[in-house]
Amino acid sequence: ISGLYTEMKRVADIEKDMPKLLERYDTLKNNVKRSTEEQKELFKITNEINNILPGSATKFDEWGNAIEISKSKVESLTWSLKGLLLEQQKVARTSLIKDINKSQSTVGELSKNLASGTKTQQVDLGLGQFQSITTKLSPKETAQIKEKINLLNSELNKSRVDLFKVGG
Repeated sequence: ISGLYTEMKRVADIEKDMPKLLERYDTLKNNVKRSTEEQKELFKITNEINNILPGSATKFDEWGNAIEISKSKVESLTWSLKGLLLEQQKVARTSLIKDINKSQSTVGELSKNLASGTKTQQVDLGLGQFQSITTKLSPKETAQIKEKINLLNSELNKSRVDLFKVGG
């Protein structure tokens, strides 16, 4: 999930910063009488755009530095990143919901055990035969169940926050 948060921030930053960079790129690129400082700035911006969105450059100098950017490639790459991010968010939401449901079910079962003071186990009798055996919880087992419930509830809270953050 942390990698997804990083990618979400990166895409948001691209969407926020790229229009300003492209606007400045266009201004400098269209100025046929650039000063030395403007030429350096154009070189810097062109390479910055290409570093942010590799594949957006259409021309390079002999040292491999980007010297021209395609705005349509920038837009296409940005849309592709957004689409990929949406798919990653969808997968993360599905996984988190599955984990939350499983943990909630486990907490429910453990809570029933605590409330009844018993636990039920399936014993394999062989040849595909099983028998349910219910026994009283020992104080140690009761403490372990309480600890497990606390741990699961903590994980559930974190998963719910994660789910909210990825748009669930």
